[in-house]
Amino acid sequence: MDLPHCIPPEAALRQLPNVFSHDAACNKMDRADAPQPSNLRNSFREIVSGTIRAAGFSVVMSFYPLFRRLVPLAFTLLLSSGTVQMARAQQGAALPVEGELKRWHTLTFDFAGPSTSETATPNPFTDYRMDVTFTHPTTGTMMVVPGYYAADGDAANTSASSGNIWRVHFAPDRVGEWTYTVSFRSGTNVATADSATAGNSAGYFDGYQGACMIAPSDKTGPDFRAKGRLEYVGR
Repeated sequence: MDLPHCIPPEAALRQLPNVFSHDAACNKMDRADAPQPSNLRNSFREIVSGTIRAAGFSVVMSFYPLFRRLVPLAFTLLLSSGTVQMARAQQGAALPVEGELKRWHTLTFDFAGPSTSETATPNPFTDYRMDVTFTHPTTGTMMVVPGYYAADGDAANTSASSGNIWRVHFAPDRVGEWTYTVSFRSGTNVATADSATAGNSAGYFDGYQGACMIAPSDKTGPDFRAKGRLEYVGR
């Protein structure tokens, strides 16, 4: 009768460290394979970020039809605003002053008024009257300067006989601030009427007010602007 195979106690004890070493290695491997806390946090962040991005995209796309309708509307309003501003400028605003803002230098003031022509009725030369009153507040000096119809503003070069530019020239004889007020009247033969209130307001730039600061002239030598204007002195 064969006796069952038995491991001597000494041999069994020698094998125990190997068994424990195997278990330790397995446990170590299991711990390495297990998700680490830092990896879990990173994965959570990625999931949340992806969800937020997806949600944000969905929100943006949900507003896209409305956005498509609003952009043309905003663009139309912008163009309308610009058109209104241009219309206002064409109907009566003063255009930039031409000339050097200095004593004795000729300044040209242009205004956008009614569009007309040399042969129109009412006629721009007889049935409209433009006067500009320039005042030097420091001294109280006041000058009333007649204006005139200037067609397109460049008729000397274009030979234009129609347009909407009305013009006045002024050569200030004092330095400092000058203010001005425009009178623009309309009516039959108002241009030759003696009364300052003849006719009716022509609208546009009638009553327009402005100011400019005049500096000393910097001209010398043969440039007569350094000498002032010619005046009759009776001798």
